[in-house]
Amino acid sequence: MSISYNYIDYWDDLIKNWANTGEIPNREQVWANHFKDEFANDLMPEPYWGNPEECSLVYIGYNPYGKKDDYQNQCHRNSKDNNRTVCGLLSPKYSEYAKKFPQLDEYAECPFGCYGGTTWWKERDKWFKRLSNGVKKPFVMELCAWHTPNWKNINRNRSLLEYVQENIIPVLKEAISNSDLKVGLSVGKEIGDILLNLDDDKWKEIPIDWQSLYKNHDISSKRCYRVLRSTDGYFMINTYNGRNKAPGEKFSKLELELLEMIKN
Repeated sequence: MSISYNYIDYWDDLIKNWANTGEIPNREQVWANHFKDEFANDLMPEPYWGNPEECSLVYIGYNPYGKKDDYQNQCHRNSKDNNRTVCGLLSPKYSEYAKKFPQLDEYAECPFGCYGGTTWWKERDKWFKRLSNGVKKPFVMELCAWHTPNWKNINRNRSLLEYVQENIIPVLKEAISNSDLKVGLSVGKEIGDILLNLDDDKWKEIPIDWQSLYKNHDISSKRCYRVLRSTDGYFMINTYNGRNKAPGEKFSKLELELLEMIKN
């Protein structure tokens, strides 16, 4: 049985039980402890979208956004009996819809077409499609599946790093192996820093002459890139510029060169 199969089953069971009882299992308390009052335990978690066993590429993000009205209306546990909401439709078996990544359909129907998260992922998908053939949908997963208004003041303590090591990294690697691109993507410096600080799974930054690379592509920007490699040979492109936005089209040639460097 694959690692991702267990991961999907875990979240199907958790979300169904959460919708019925409101309970958050001990394993997930690490995030409640970090976010404290901002931890939205009344909003349905969104651990992933897409199929980790068949995808164009793999992307890992921080966590779903927080308590805007459209998230409240669509994700709140109070709507679990209304299948016209995201919570009501997905909570009985999250994977049934999540693996299809319906937000990325050209004409996404409600509740997905009426959901704030859809705009977010369609913007990201412009970047994804530049790096893949666009035939398959991507697989995206979150470090933290739970909604919060933002991602800040995260303490990379042992409990958080152990959670990521045990519950995120194995799925991330398996999905990368199953993807067409064979390289993971991430936006946000903190994601790369977490990978670099894991105890059991050592990731290292690959030295690259970024100044020359930027000059070769005539780019002057505050956006940073780094390529991380695990000891067992998995690669991650981590990019950031102080805002949690995907790179614009002007970075396409640079990114394709990075991918070619990794491939070789």
